[in-house]
Amino acid sequence: SKIKEIEALLNQNLNCLQSDEISIYYSLLGIFYKRDVASNHIALDYFLKSNMMCNSSSIVYSMNIFQLISVYAELNQPILAYEKCISSKALLKQHNNYSRIITVDMFECITLTNLGLYNGSKEKLLKILSSANNDYLNYKTDQIYHNLAWNALLSKNYDECIKYTNLAIENKDPSCDLCYFIPYSYYKQNEYLKCLDYIESHLEYADDFYKPFLQAMSARTQKQNVDFEKNIILYYQSLLQNNVYEDIPLIQNFILDYYTETNNKDMMIKILIDIKSFNDKDLTLKSSTLFTTSQS
Repeated sequence: SKIKEIEALLNQNLNCLQSDEISIYYSLLGIFYKRDVASNHIALDYFLKSNMMCNSSSIVYSMNIFQLISVYAELNQPILAYEKCISSKALLKQHNNYSRIITVDMFECITLTNLGLYNGSKEKLLKILSSANNDYLNYKTDQIYHNLAWNALLSKNYDECIKYTNLAIENKDPSCDLCYFIPYSYYKQNEYLKCLDYIESHLEYADDFYKPFLQAMSARTQKQNVDFEKNIILYYQSLLQNNVYEDIPLIQNFILDYYTETNNKDMMIKILIDIKSFNDKDLTLKSSTLFTTSQS
């Protein structure tokens, strides 16, 4: 692309730039590479380089810390993401950038959820929701409801998940992943007919990325094991390929439940190895024992 051509040219002539200019240049490259989850590791390197070249009281430094929140989150480093949330808010306040603080607040809640600190996340989200109609703090209620639904789903409060998912939809949240929150909640509550009805009436409108998961749930509900395994492995592969780390623990446990119920001890061991790899931050598509086994 043109940007990469410019990058190569400028990298050969960095001696023509001052430190603060190089810092801005690296920060912009970080933003460019951050657009694609697959190149987040390159974005991380540029943001860190940028911060080494600028003053810690500068706006560029502050914005780099802000960008690092989502970079670390997408690299499956929730503790580092949370640390950047805290430091970013302090820096943004110094520069009176309150619109960014709103975004950081939401990131902080998501990070708390991903760390398994569900009560802390819910408490903060409800506090934000109570401020949502404040013109000074322009929080988007659809996103708040979405995050409350996700937090409820992971904390196994399925009635709450259904309630907040419906509120997110009513408030026109555009997120595609909402399509599986309600049927998954029904499935976990053993309300299989409701699960099937919901999937049948919503499948054609769902994003293609999530259709294999919906089809896997439908197959599991109907004890169609071959279809379940085909679709859940396809979805698991997509999560790993696209580094959608947030969803991986949910799906791993869904798969583990299946192999436990079907008493397939070999596959139970393999998904448990994947779970350990995920917790150790080592899991990739290439290293996944479950995926490689399913393709053999």
